[in-house]
Amino acid sequence: MTESTSQRVATIVGQITAQDPDPSTDGEQSLRDLGISSLRMIELIGTLETTFSIRIEDDEIDEENFGTLAGLIRYVEEKTAG
Repeated sequence: MTESTSQRVATIVGQITAQDPDPSTDGEQSLRDLGISSLRMIELIGTLETTFSIRIEDDEIDEENFGTLAGLIRYVEEKTAG
């Protein structure tokens, strides 16, 4: 069974923060509250780009896309869909 995009994104966030976020319960929690600092955000972006074969542009790194786990999952799903 393959992991869904939301599970894969949550796993990546968990690996970077040493936590185990659950998209169904932690979705609206801010990435900062989950432990994503500025330095970890750089690591997160690089890992997402590599894992999902996407390019994250500087102007896409905003509160809507990178503010919460749910927003990040939505963003990655949109980037990988087209």
